[in-house]
Amino acid sequence: MQQKQMNRLSELLLKYNHNQENEPLAKHLQEDDLKKILEVEKIEGNQNWDETFDWIEKYLSHSPNTANLDFSNRMWSKATLPSILAEIVTATNHSDASTYESAPVATIMEKYMIGEMLRLVGYLDGEGQMTTGSSNANMLAMMCARNLFLEGVKASGLYGQKKLKAFVNEDAHYSLDKAMNILGLGLDNLIKIPSDKDGRMDIALLEKSIQETIENGDIVFFVTATSGTTVRGAFDSIKQILNLRDKYNFWLHVDGAWGGPAFLSKSLRLKFLDHLEDTDSFTFDFHKMPGIALICNMLLINKRRGIFKSTCSAGTTNYIFHGGTKEVLPKNLGEFSLQCGRRIDSLKLFLDWKFFGAKGISDKIENYLELAKYAEKIILDSSNLELVVKRESFNLCFRFITPDTIDSNEFNQNLRNNLLNKSIFMVGTGVVDKQLIIRYVITNPDTTKKDIDLFFKKFECEGLKMLQKLL
Repeated sequence: MQQKQMNRLSELLLKYNHNQENEPLAKHLQEDDLKKILEVEKIEGNQNWDETFDWIEKYLSHSPNTANLDFSNRMWSKATLPSILAEIVTATNHSDASTYESAPVATIMEKYMIGEMLRLVGYLDGEGQMTTGSSNANMLAMMCARNLFLEGVKASGLYGQKKLKAFVNEDAHYSLDKAMNILGLGLDNLIKIPSDKDGRMDIALLEKSIQETIENGDIVFFVTATSGTTVRGAFDSIKQILNLRDKYNFWLHVDGAWGGPAFLSKSLRLKFLDHLEDTDSFTFDFHKMPGIALICNMLLINKRRGIFKSTCSAGTTNYIFHGGTKEVLPKNLGEFSLQCGRRIDSLKLFLDWKFFGAKGISDKIENYLELAKYAEKIILDSSNLELVVKRESFNLCFRFITPDTIDSNEFNQNLRNNLLNKSIFMVGTGVVDKQLIIRYVITNPDTTKKDIDLFFKKFECEGLKMLQKLL
């Protein structure tokens, strides 16, 4: 029976994969309409395989086709084939990466990949781990810094302690707000520094805020440099923040969820991530521009080997971890992670790395930047479109130009929604200086200049139709 259903699934997925790039973007439906089609209220427990496969087909049919070149809604698109194969293998094998006993191959592969990334980034005597994503990694880095700056906080908590203050770009990811909340540090103690005209954290204002914090008797413990802000794609100046770290002694973390993998390219590292090797921690997602299947993240720590274990280990664990308790870097990866069960993400990273190599991945990222430059020129040459802010890296923030009598924010939001509802294109939005913008990012390796031409042609055509109806 199991073999029959596996064969059935294989046929279904092969057909889906074969047609995926040519299939429509999505059969976009409103939630109530989709619920009726899915029939989620059907009685459970009947063990009907036909019903199971009916839901699988509905899932594939009504989910956005992320391999379609008209999908540009998120910072990822279709997954690489080696990573897809890895996901199938790990789901079939069904283990977790907490202990060497339960996942010996995954453990060795994860440790190998951590070692490779530490070497390439230039972190000495450091350590790393694969996490559930950069949101989790940002919090874990902050947690390590918190425990380092507040002696005894792990055992006694925050009671009676001085206030810790963290500093981020005003456009930093909201996961840093969540980290302050989860760690008990308080949202009011996350200081958001205004950005300069290029979207980077204003260094003069950062230092001024740091000085005010010290004068008030609070502790400056954590500064995040964002390498690729979510909307604008701006890279905070690592070198300038390092100068302040040497002066004021804080932990400098780099959130490279989006732009971090650019460190694999020599030219892009020099341009965007210069002096990365001197920072205290660095996180980056392989499931975004590199294209590995979701989720694939790594957090690296510099010059503080053993800090994960000292920060995360707690409670009685002898029922699961059978190694030596005095090991600084235990063989069981779960001993220094926040959670017990750990999803195996190392196989997809390892297979992708061995298949494409650092050069294959960096070539892909460099090509995305060249395509972004090409898209920028189209916008600048158009009489119907405008860049709201200049391009900083991979992101393009633009909008359709409207007459003064029409609300530009409302028009562009409706334009974006129309493109989605008609299954023409799925693209993201954002807000820059209270202006709603269309955020265009390229993460599909099959994208060509012709595809970019077609996107803007579709966008302008729909915009002109809407404008004509309003005038």
